[in-house]
Amino acid sequence: MALLQRGCFCCELRTCVRIQAWLGLLGAILNIAVGVLLLAIMADLIPQEHLPEQLRTPRLPSNSRRAAVAAAIRTMKIQQALAGSIALLNGLINLAIDIALIYGCKKENRRLLMPALIWFAFALLFMLVMSIVAIITTPVKIAAIAALGSVPILGLSLYFWLHILSYYLELRDEDRELKRQTL
Repeated sequence: MALLQRGCFCCELRTCVRIQAWLGLLGAILNIAVGVLLLAIMADLIPQEHLPEQLRTPRLPSNSRRAAVAAAIRTMKIQQALAGSIALLNGLINLAIDIALIYGCKKENRRLLMPALIWFAFALLFMLVMSIVAIITTPVKIAAIAALGSVPILGLSLYFWLHILSYYLELRDEDRELKRQTL
């Protein structure tokens, strides 16, 4: 029995999951682009004069602070490489999952919905844990802002995950009904 009968309060679950998958595909492509851009900046493949001031590598001073500045630049490059790698990996995983989700909706194959259900459940759990950590570890005013920002995002993400789960359950029920009719 599906948890939701309609997606986004008005359309079929299949249509809603398809829309989510296409939007997720667009987000995955943007994630990949950001990852590649961060890695290109880290590797100095983009000339410094084409970058905004915040992303430019600072020039080393000629005094005794040169070693400290060089260490700070190395740390910044490592952070850029890490952020770029995470964005690229996340984009590639989401790309594969969204393609499976689109194909699963097209072929009405519930098994192709499973990767999305599992991955997005982990993402929801991660967002919940990170929101709680942000609320606990930050000053009161910032924690209130983090709570106000994270609760609607978590709620909406959970609602979208429920669309996929409901469509999965709907397809499972149809498969069971077909098996019962053939026996």
